[in-house]
Amino acid sequence: MSTTLTRENIEYNQGLIPELSHLKNDKGSLSKHAFFFDLDGTLLDIASAPDKIQLPQQLYDILSHLHWHLDGALALITGRPVSFVDTIFPSHSFEIAGLHGAQIRNSDGSIRALKIDDRFRAAKRYIEDTLTDYPDIKLEDKEVALALHYRSNPRLQKTTKDIINKAASITGDNWTVQHGKMVAELRPAGSDKGSALDHFMAKPAFQSRIPIAFGDDLTDEAMFAAAHKYSGASAKIGASLQQSCAMSLISSPSALRNWLTEVIAAQGTLRVPDPAINHPTNKV
Repeated sequence: MSTTLTRENIEYNQGLIPELSHLKNDKGSLSKHAFFFDLDGTLLDIASAPDKIQLPQQLYDILSHLHWHLDGALALITGRPVSFVDTIFPSHSFEIAGLHGAQIRNSDGSIRALKIDDRFRAAKRYIEDTLTDYPDIKLEDKEVALALHYRSNPRLQKTTKDIINKAASITGDNWTVQHGKMVAELRPAGSDKGSALDHFMAKPAFQSRIPIAFGDDLTDEAMFAAAHKYSGASAKIGASLQQSCAMSLISSPSALRNWLTEVIAAQGTLRVPDPAINHPTNKV
């Protein structure tokens, strides 16, 4: 039976979720669940720039153990491209949706994604030309999406939004604007992290399971709402549930990793990670 989560019962005990405590106290509890994770700010600590993230060594083992105990019902749903996940977890076997659900790897290994066109290329040129005047705004090229980061100078928020909105007017209806923590992004329209969760829940490994979604940003709200449709749960990583539909709160990525370690330990049997899967390097 799933645990009903309520916002009123949230406690802040070392960042853990009391309502989900049965998962770290009940052997075999994972057999009924499916886990969905964002990456940056959720499993990974936020870095000053996208290319400066630090990958905790234990994260590989955590995901490997979870994937085994969940019988494959684990998916990473990230704003990063699928290729980024392949880089940090080489030879992994996780289900992946990239670019907020706009990229999904199919069972045959191919990636479903919108193809760029001349209007997207024109928007990219406009951004690159404009940013010569704003060195504190960093462009992250995500293949079929463009993200502008202004973390190094938050005063440039309005300028960043103006630039991304102008770029969106160049691309037309196939791309849309997505805002996040210190970032404004031009991403493919017609999909989000909620639709990605729906896609995975229709697959055999996930069907009839209770989804639990973990995320930290505005882009994860659609994933939280989708999990709730299946009588599932959600947890936001951060300091507050203000303006979030998430049911519970975990204080930080490190607190989430610690909680997941306890959940794995409660299952009684630790899986030895597959030697065919390479351990990632610490720095990306």
